[in-house]
Amino acid sequence: MSRHQAEQLNTLGDEAANRGDRASARQDYTRATSADPSWSVPWYNLGFLAKYDRQWAESLRANAQAAQLAPDNDAAWWNLGIAATALRDWKQARWAWHNVGISLPPGEGDCAGPSMLAAVRLSSSQEVVWGERIDPARMILLNVPRPEAQRRFQDVVLHDGAPNGTRTMNGTELPIFDELEVWESSRFVTYEVALQLPHAGAKAVLAEICTERGLGLEDWSAAHAGAPIAAIAAESEAAVHGVLQEWAERVPGAGLRSPG
Repeated sequence: MSRHQAEQLNTLGDEAANRGDRASARQDYTRATSADPSWSVPWYNLGFLAKYDRQWAESLRANAQAAQLAPDNDAAWWNLGIAATALRDWKQARWAWHNVGISLPPGEGDCAGPSMLAAVRLSSSQEVVWGERIDPARMILLNVPRPEAQRRFQDVVLHDGAPNGTRTMNGTELPIFDELEVWESSRFVTYEVALQLPHAGAKAVLAEICTERGLGLEDWSAAHAGAPIAAIAAESEAAVHGVLQEWAERVPGAGLRSPG
């Protein structure tokens, strides 16, 4: 077997992948690794396919092989770090991030460190929401996603390594990353409420109360033809009632709008 044969098989794998035949692509890439085990490219391609199929153990194995054969391949190291994070294999994740020059808090465990604001495109609905990026592959959702997203305030999501677009916050362009999956589900539940707003400033007071209590709040009015609808993310219905009661006490006339 030879590099030439491996290149031919890898090309067949590329062609199969381009037409959406992932099973054939995986088979061709695997044959290419057998033809020339020292060539990193088909190993990387196997790891790449496995990442998007959420086959994390296989992605880790193939990307580790690709990265060791071609230590200057940052993409392989990144995909290794993502797969290791998905598996909570912090030793491998730290190894990967170190090799792309990312500084991490000292230790051997979880890679989470100082956070930064970014945005993420949810894979379930393509909704873009703000998040707190806690390491190179994870983000905590700061918005309350729409119901169709099947995501919740404070979910921790695993995201891809390369930004895919930008979003502006206070005049600063920040990266948008593509979500891969939910890494850890939050305890919050989304409650949709119809609001009675006595004046324009009432909504700001509700937002302040939710922030004080560590709850999520999102204005969903635009999706309801301008009717004042809010989504409150809380751990219980009682917590929502508590917020609304305090709001009514602080803003005379504020409360829930009657149906119709």
